[in-house]
Amino acid sequence: MSEKYDGINKFDIQELKDLLTYLIKNRLGNMEAKDMITIRLHFKDLLDQTSFWLEEENEERFAYEMRYFINWLTEFVEDKDREFWGE
Repeated sequence: MSEKYDGINKFDIQELKDLLTYLIKNRLGNMEAKDMITIRLHFKDLLDQTSFWLEEENEERFAYEMRYFINWLTEFVEDKDREFWGE
């Protein structure tokens, strides 16, 4: 990846990667097996999409796909936490 591309730079992408790593390592504790399967399917879609956009050298779209997945995962985890705690 280039250092800068259409307003997206390698530091933005690193920040997204760090956020995703944090979510995976720290926020999946209340997930059941079926929830992990759902996450895995969405993550596979993310890998497919980001691989495609990297091949196309479209870092802006790569970052968009990362943000989309992170937003989805954050909402999914929050919903599952509320279920777990009976809220």
